[in-house]
Amino acid sequence: MLYRLLWQKSKVLLLLFSLLAITFLASNTRSNIVGWQGSYDYFYSDSFVKDNQTDNYYLYESNGSQKKVSLENYRTHLLEVNPKKKSFPYTSTILGKDRLYFRYDSLSKKNLLSIFLVLAFGFSMCFWDLKSKFNAFLFSLQYSRKQLFRSKFILYSLFLLGTIFIGSVLAEGMIYFSIPEKYIHWDWLQTLYAIFSCCLSYYFLFVIGVFLGVILGNLFTGTMIITFVSLLYTLFQQSIAFYPHWEDWLGTAVHDAAFNGMHPKQIILYILLIVAFLFLSNHYYQRLSLETNGQFLQFSHLKLPAFLTMSIATTLIIISYIRVSSYITHLGDYIYLFILFLIITMLSAVIVYYQTWLDRWAMRKERNT
Repeated sequence: MLYRLLWQKSKVLLLLFSLLAITFLASNTRSNIVGWQGSYDYFYSDSFVKDNQTDNYYLYESNGSQKKVSLENYRTHLLEVNPKKKSFPYTSTILGKDRLYFRYDSLSKKNLLSIFLVLAFGFSMCFWDLKSKFNAFLFSLQYSRKQLFRSKFILYSLFLLGTIFIGSVLAEGMIYFSIPEKYIHWDWLQTLYAIFSCCLSYYFLFVIGVFLGVILGNLFTGTMIITFVSLLYTLFQQSIAFYPHWEDWLGTAVHDAAFNGMHPKQIILYILLIVAFLFLSNHYYQRLSLETNGQFLQFSHLKLPAFLTMSIATTLIIISYIRVSSYITHLGDYIYLFILFLIITMLSAVIVYYQTWLDRWAMRKERNT
C-alpha cells in the first residue's frame, strides 16, 4: 500500500530522471565514439603522413625505453581504446590515460550534468514532498517515519541503480558495435567491474543529495547548494590529478562506464560515507518539523557546521584554482583571490544566517515599539 502510494506520487519524477540519466550517459559515450572516429580518420589520412614525415616510429615500453615499430602498429597503438595488458583493479591510472580516447571519466560537461542530475534526484526524494505539502499527509498515516524514509529510499535507490545499470550496459553496447575489435581488448570481468564502479559512484552522489534534501528547506538556496556541490565535486576530481599518490586511489570514481573501475580503497571509502550519510539522513528525517518549511536549514544547530563547511569548501576551491592556474604569478593575483574568498565567505554567511538576522531584527523592532 505504501509503495503504491509513493509510486503514484513520484512516478513522473522517477521516469523523467530515468530518461534524462540514460540520455546523458548515452550522449557522453556517443561523444567519445565520435572523437575516436575522428582520430581514426586523421591517422589514416594523407595529412597524418605529411605531418610525420619519417620512416621511424617509436613506442615507449613500460621500462621507459623506446621500441621501433611499423607505421601500422604505431597507428594501432594510438587508436587502441582498451590496453591488452592490464591488471586489477583496472583504474584509469593503471590503464594509462595518455593514450585513451575514452578518457576514463574526463568529467566533461555531460558528466557534470549527470552529476548534478543524480544529486538533484536524491535531493528531491524528501524535499519534493516537503514543498508539495505531501509530508503533512504522510505523517498523518499509520506508518512511522522510519518506515516512510525506508520505503522512499528503497524505491528511489532501485530506480537509480536500475537506470545507471541500463545506461552503462547501453554505453558498453554502443562501444562494442562502433569500434572495430582490433582496437578493443574486451574483458567481461573488467566490463562488469566498470559498470559496478559507475553505479557506486553515482549512488554515493545520490545519498549526498538525499541528506541535503532532508536538512534543507528553501527551494532557491537548495538549488544553489546542489549546484555548488556538483561544481565542488567536479573540481575535486580534476584537482586530485596534481597529486599522483592520492589520484591512484582517490581519483578513480567513474561517471560513464567504459573499461576502468574504482580502486578498492575508494570503494571502501564510498561505502563508509554512504552508510554515514544514510544514517544522518534517517536521523534527521525522524525529527523533521512542518513548521520549518521555507527556511534555509530545517535544523538551527546545523547552521554553524553548514557555514564552516561552505567556507572551507570555498577555500579548497580557491587553492585548487591557484594550483591549476599557471598565470597566477603576481601578488595582485593573490590579493584578488583573497578578496574573492572574503566575498564568497560573506555570501555563505548571508545564505546561512539571513533568516536568523531577520528574526532578530524583527524582535528588536518589536521591543523598541
